Amino acid sequence: MIEAVAEPFEGAPSRVHRRWSATFKAEIAAESLLPGANVSAIARRVGIDNSQVYQWRHKIKINFVDRLWNA
Repeated sequence: MIEAVAEPFEGAPSRVHRRWSATFKAEIAAESLLPGANVSAIARRVGIDNSQVYQWRHKIKINFVDRLWNA
């Protein structure tokens, strides 16, 4: 009989989460919003997934709209 174990093997590397500064996120998102910008190329250049850039773009857009609305 084979037993399935939900825990990682002893000595296996733990998953590493990178932390990006707010400045870095804003710069990459702003660059991706420029006319003619290619999100895939930008993400590849900085070594992150496309979806991460799209998420940062979305947050910037939401914050911008909130500031306009509450001004």
